[in-house]
Amino acid sequence: MVDLHIHAINKNEKPQFVTLMYGAFKHDPLFIQAFGQANQQEKTAKKFLSALFDMNVMLGNQPLGIYKANNLMGCMLLEKPIGNKFENFYRMMAAIIKFIPTMLSMKGSTAKFLNDYMKKTRDAAPNHNHHYLAMIGILSTAQGQGLGRKLMQHAIQQCNQDPNSSGIALDTENETNIAIYKKWNFALKQQVDVSNIVAYCMFRSK
Repeated sequence: MVDLHIHAINKNEKPQFVTLMYGAFKHDPLFIQAFGQANQQEKTAKKFLSALFDMNVMLGNQPLGIYKANNLMGCMLLEKPIGNKFENFYRMMAAIIKFIPTMLSMKGSTAKFLNDYMKKTRDAAPNHNHHYLAMIGILSTAQGQGLGRKLMQHAIQQCNQDPNSSGIALDTENETNIAIYKKWNFALKQQVDVSNIVAYCMFRSK
């Protein structure tokens, strides 16, 4: 039996992260709305994913991967609760500045949609400190092997071990995912409409 292990994705593996996540999300309603049907704006979508990776690091987090042997099979962007307010403000400003060139390279409508989506979904999250599961994706050829379950278990464990966290928030644009997340004790808290895309905002209390 091949050993599975979860650990931080290093910066040299960012291209693998981008390729894997693009494959996992290119048919997602959010990506189709932002970047068009698969392959219409692949270059722009991959720039966006690369920027998300960098922002996750700059905000004091670690992009996580699940590996079979040494092969990256799945990825997760999990954000920890806000810590020191001054430090968080500094990190956020640095991340925004880093993200500006990516936004400027997009069509105006794409940048506006993504900005509106992020603002509305984050506003729907609880006000108290919590983890936020920004993305979780599995290599298309590794679907159905329980890798997503292991990543989710890891996220829940990280949350439970953090005394400053009240739970985990996430958003999904696929209505069929609601039932899956409910099995993990996530509750649907709010639905937000962004340019005719409905985001289902969910939260799992500790």
